[in-house]
Amino acid sequence: MRIKISSSEGSISSNRYTTAFSIAAGLLSLVTFLPLREIYFLAMLFPTAGMAARRLQDSGRDGKLVWIFIIAGFVSQICSLVAAASFLALGFLSFFLFGPSLILVNLALLVACIVLIYFCCLPGDPGDNAYGPPPPVFDPSIHASPTPRA
Repeated sequence: MRIKISSSEGSISSNRYTTAFSIAAGLLSLVTFLPLREIYFLAMLFPTAGMAARRLQDSGRDGKLVWIFIIAGFVSQICSLVAAASFLALGFLSFFLFGPSLILVNLALLVACIVLIYFCCLPGDPGDNAYGPPPPVFDPSIHASPTPRA
C-alpha cells in the first residue's frame, strides 16, 4: 500500500482521514509562535486539501469542492488585511466601512467549512464510483511498507 499525501487522485477512507487530520491538528497545537504558525498553515494547505479531495471522491463528490474553501480563506485573509490597513489610516471609521463586509466574508468561509466537514464525514460509496474503487480498509496497527510489494 502506498501512502499518497498531497495527491487528489483516488479516495481515502474516513478512518484514515480523521487520523491524518488529528495528527495535523496536534502538530498545530504545538506551533504557537505566529510566524511559525503561518508557515505551518502554508505548508499543510495542499496536503490537507489533497486528503479532503480524496475523501470527497470516496463519497462520489467532486474533489474540486475543496477549492471553494481555499478561495474563501484567501478572500477572508485579503479582506482582513485591507481592514487592518484601513484602520491605520481611518481609525474606528474603518470598522463601519469594512466591518459588515468582513463579517459576511467570514460567515461565508464558516459555511463553506461546515459543508466541507459534513461532506468529509459522510460514509464512502461501498462500491466503485466515477473516481475509482473504494479505498482499502485502514488499520493503524498495520505499517505500510515504503516500497510497493512485487
